[in-house]
Order: sequence, then C-alpha cells, then structure tokens
Amino acid sequence: MGAKPGLPIHRLTRAQAFKLGTLMSAEYTASGLDNVKFAEKANAQLAFGFNISSQVIAQTAKDLEIPPNKPRTTRQNITVGDCIGLVQRVAALEDQVSKLAMFIKQKAW
Repeated sequence: MGAKPGLPIHRLTRAQAFKLGTLMSAEYTASGLDNVKFAEKANAQLAFGFNISSQVIAQTAKDLEIPPNKPRTTRQNITVGDCIGLVQRVAALEDQVSKLAMFIKQKAW
C-alpha cells in the first residue's frame, strides 16, 4: 500500500518512533483495540502533528513482537470435497442452461 496521491508522506523520527513504541508496549495489548482504533488513540495522545496510520501501528507491533489484538481474518480452508461439490453444482447449472436454451429454440417464433 502506498500513500494516497496528493497527501504528504510523514516518516516518524527516532524520537517519535520511540514514543509510539513506548505507548504500544504499555497500552496496546491491554487496550484490546484493533489497529485502526489504537491509531486513533495514539494520534490523540502523541499529537505528532500528523496522523499515524493503522499500518504504522501494525508494523510497530510486529517490530516489537507484540501479537495483534485483532488478527486479520483469513479465508476458510477449502477442501477437495468443497471443490467437488462446486464442480457438481456448476455442471448441474450448465445442464439446466442447456435445457433452457433448447426449449427457447423450439419455441422460437
């Protein structure tokens, strides 16, 4: 993800990164907030003059080896049986479409 066009890019100074890391070490896990909500909290508390994004929070947590409060959801594992079931459903739909097409051709005026 890059910056949005037209928006300035702010990089944290070492002092700002230290302040953010200290805040996260002290409060991130206990807060139970997701990265977006914790970014809002950090912005209010630290007031760097620009907004810290949820991506910065996520990367800082990773750098500090702090597990995320709300892990990203992942796709469900799809089994071979699921795939076979989908193939069978598609085949049944194709059969119905073929029958409908033949019916329309027979009834064409």
